[in-house]
Amino acid sequence: MPRYPSNFSSRFLAGLLVSGLLLLFSGPTADAQNVQPTPPEWFVDEAAGKHTVIFDVDDPTCAYRIIADPAYMAERLPHVKSFTVHTSKPGFMDLSITEVYIRLSKGTSRYHRWFDGSRNVRWELQEGRAKVHDGTWKVTPTPGGASVTFTNKIKAKRSFNQPLIRWVQRATMRDIVSATRKHCGQGI
Repeated sequence: MPRYPSNFSSRFLAGLLVSGLLLLFSGPTADAQNVQPTPPEWFVDEAAGKHTVIFDVDDPTCAYRIIADPAYMAERLPHVKSFTVHTSKPGFMDLSITEVYIRLSKGTSRYHRWFDGSRNVRWELQEGRAKVHDGTWKVTPTPGGASVTFTNKIKAKRSFNQPLIRWVQRATMRDIVSATRKHCGQGI
């Protein structure tokens, strides 16, 4: 068995300690610094007035609550100004929401909403400024967080208003995606 100088083991242990500390406190690798969130994917059926966006988040519970829980939604979505729950029971809610659309106009709409408590929310407009404003919000857990599928169908009461209402729909959906990713993580 070879004999080492007595200070070899102390130098060896010191070297291991320094190497471990360097690894522990070193910054992220170049690959980790270059990881970007997956951009949202948009699908549009203009004839049906239906827009769908799929995007990733880090926190599935937050993503579900941001639409399912009116108080949570009002705190996190800047265009939602207030809400009134008319009826609430397991899996169903009759709800009015007051929103400011693209900082241009304020409106209150009443919706019937169905939800399962963890992944799916569906709503149908009962009364409001639009003829149709129905949608779904589906949160699908993934290994790194969740994928959210947000579908929104909107139709103006008067056909000449349809281009404007579609423009507002697209802008508002982008704002909702941005706010959700801000509060629930970027899905990286």
